[in-house]
Formats: sequence, structure tokens, C-alpha cells
Amino acid sequence: MPKYNILYLHNKSEISGGEQSLLGLWENLDRGSFFPLLVVPSAGDFSREAAQLGVKVIVCPFPQLRPWNIFAIGRTLGFLRRIMLQERIHLVHSHTARNNILASIIGRWMNVPVIWHERNILMKGEADITKMFLFLPHAVICNSQAVARRFGELPVKVKVILNGVDLDKFSPMAANTELKKKYGCEHKRIAGIVTNLTSRRRVEYFIEAAALIKAQEPDVSFFVVGGEFEEASKGRLKELKAKALKLGLQGSLFFMGRQDDVRPWMAIFDLSCHVTSQDACSRSVLEAMGMNCAIVAMNDGGNPELIENDQSGILVAPFDQNAFVNAVLSLLRDDEKRTALGKAARLRAQQYFDVKHNAQETQELYFQLIRMSPPNVLIGGPIQN
Repeated sequence: MPKYNILYLHNKSEISGGEQSLLGLWENLDRGSFFPLLVVPSAGDFSREAAQLGVKVIVCPFPQLRPWNIFAIGRTLGFLRRIMLQERIHLVHSHTARNNILASIIGRWMNVPVIWHERNILMKGEADITKMFLFLPHAVICNSQAVARRFGELPVKVKVILNGVDLDKFSPMAANTELKKKYGCEHKRIAGIVTNLTSRRRVEYFIEAAALIKAQEPDVSFFVVGGEFEEASKGRLKELKAKALKLGLQGSLFFMGRQDDVRPWMAIFDLSCHVTSQDACSRSVLEAMGMNCAIVAMNDGGNPELIENDQSGILVAPFDQNAFVNAVLSLLRDDEKRTALGKAARLRAQQYFDVKHNAQETQELYFQLIRMSPPNVLIGGPIQN
């Protein structure tokens, strides 16, 4: 059976949602058909976990695409060309705008198909580089229909492949009573969020809602599981803690920081909250669904593609805090409905959001593009086992 080498370009060293999705893909990639190689600008948690999955990791800087960086850009393109030749790369799968442009240049140069991966809904004022240069890649993967709508009427080269999670890993599990006891909430209901602390994640919204909920239901505890992510969020934890203290949430709201394994925390949640507006395809929503956890989330972005309102979770208007607070209160007070929503969420995740489905669809696109592309005499055909 032939084996194809896939080169992944990524410019993050820490692990957040996109990196978790890539790790899940590699864990389920058919290694009889594909061998993954990763190029990153620096070593970090992401590259270490990739290496543990048998991904070959190569470090190479990705300069900003500015006229004054022309020589650095040229060196990077030369380095990537050498990798393409030495490793006999058959397809490039790129992430983020800067890498995408470099990937397409080197792909055209080497006559190798290129995929761009889009995981974000753009905010007001952000330029849509992918839409501007849509003629460059051979295919664009979007992780939700909400992301794909950036391109208007869906072009043939744009394919929607929803995020997937490992439902063997994210499955129902008993709450850790010692963990609850540690924070004095063994007899309390718990509402929590799993997120990084960047401003786009709107953790302030959750803190403000927690204060309103506590005013009506004092026996509720709140957990924020996640930490600062890269330089953009430095100082956020101190800022958010000050806000919680100002709102009188000491002893009721806990910041747990970044956790290598979020499952023990999600297992103690009675309710999982999602407060990010315009999220493309939230992994924390999917993980909560896998764990039988009822969810209250914003009714925008990709969330309506994940959650059927009032069937597998509750969706509320993005900036209607009263609606959000009332939805959380209603579920915390209704054990039967909360349990039913959690079970329905798990069933829906099994049907649509298993990481194995995600990997299979991605591999089918790899096969399609590689088989349609003309042979490259420098790189050669598929490697024979």
C-alpha cells in the first residue's frame, strides 16, 4: 500500500483548541497511508505532544509577510523546499494566514497540493486574507458552516469538516468527591467553563453572570478551568480575579488555571457554560457533550450546528445576560431536565462529532487531492511499504 507524507505548517507552540484538534487528527490518522511531519517556529508543549504521537517535528521560523522581511521569507521558502525534497512531501496542510501564503508559494513551486485550514469567524474590522487569496490553495477546510459562510456561496474547493473529540476519552465519569470537598462544594451545585483567558473568550461575562446567579441561589459554586494563552493574555488572570473579588464571589468562584486533563473538572460540573460569542466550533462544548453534561451556550457562530436548542443543550441570545442567567438557574433547579439534556448531548456527539469521523473525512480529502495532482518528478510518487 502506498504511503504519503503530509507536511503540516503551524505557528503556535502552546496548546489550545486548534492544536488539540490537530493532535486528535494525528492520533487517528491511518499510518498505513499517511505519515505526518510538523513544521513549527519553536519547540513547546504542542511539538512535544506531536512527537509523542510519532509526528516528525521540524523547527523553522515563519517571518511576518512584510516587504522588509523579504530575505527572511526567502530563507524560509528555501528551507521548506529542502524539507519537501528530503522528506518527499505529497501534500501540505497549513494553518493560519501567514503560513498559508508560504505554503501556497512552496506548493506551487513544487507542484504539490495545498490545504488551508480555517477555524475562526472573523471579528468586525478583521481582513479576510483567505477570501482575498482563495485562488491559491487547492482546498480550504472550514470547521463549521459558520466559518464557511465567510465565502458566500460555497466554492467547490471549500469543504466543511466539523471538529471532533475522542469520545472514548471524553465520556461520562463519576465526580471526584475529594475534589469537590477540597473547594467546599461537596453539597453545592456547580457551573463551570473550560476556556483560555484571552479577551475574546469573555470570561468577564461569566463572572458577572455568576454574581447574578449567586444572588438568587447562594449554594452554587463556579469554576473557571483554563489559563493565560500566549503573550496576548498575560495579566488576564489577575484582572479577572480582581473582578470576581469586587463582585463578592470570594469562596464561590475558583480559577483553576491551565489543566493538562480537564475531565476531572468537567465531571464535577452540574452544568457547563459557554460564553464566547462567535465561536466557530467549540471544543469545550463538544467535550462537555461527550461527558453527558448539560450546556448553556451562545446562539451564534457554530454553536447552533453543535447544539439543538432545548434538546441537547440551551442556546441563548449572545448579549442577553438575563436570558443566560435564567437559563442557568432553570437547569440548576431542574435535575430531570439537566440529566436529559446531558444524555441527549452525548448521543448527538456520538452521531456527529467523534474524532474518528473528522479524521476519516480529512483523509478522504488528502486522497482526492493527491490522486488528482500531477506527479512531481523531483519528489516522486507514493512511497511503497
